[in-house]
Amino acid sequence: MRTAALKDLLLVGLEVLDAAQGSVLLADAEGTSLEFAVVVSRGELARHESEFAHLVGQRVPWGEGVSGRAASLGLPQVATRGDAAEFCRVANDGSPSTVLAVPMIGRDGKVLGVITAVSFDRIREFDPDACRLYSRVASVASALVEDGRTKA
Repeated sequence: MRTAALKDLLLVGLEVLDAAQGSVLLADAEGTSLEFAVVVSRGELARHESEFAHLVGQRVPWGEGVSGRAASLGLPQVATRGDAAEFCRVANDGSPSTVLAVPMIGRDGKVLGVITAVSFDRIREFDPDACRLYSRVASVASALVEDGRTKA
């Protein structure tokens, strides 16, 4: 996997969405869970990014929470307020106002994982334009993951 490239891509996507944090979760071979592979933060959270390192390796069951739903449905999902707080029970990093989870679809049509963006701005919620834009970021992330797997 191309971790450095995925981190850079996430940071660009977060900048465009004006989001504070993002992650890449990869699907296991059985399609039963997602595993946090990359977590990045920007802005104020970037100063405390080491606090989020514990997320790498944690699993989210397929179909559960906003990331698991995005993976099982193969469609972008937006969680707000209470649903976003459910995301943070796994992330344990505060209380976001909105979470965007977009599936990363491989060339064969299978879900490779999910890319997330998290905002703590109480006024802002991710809209359909943000979903479309982050879906493009997810496409590039998918290519990086597939390329990394073929070279491994």
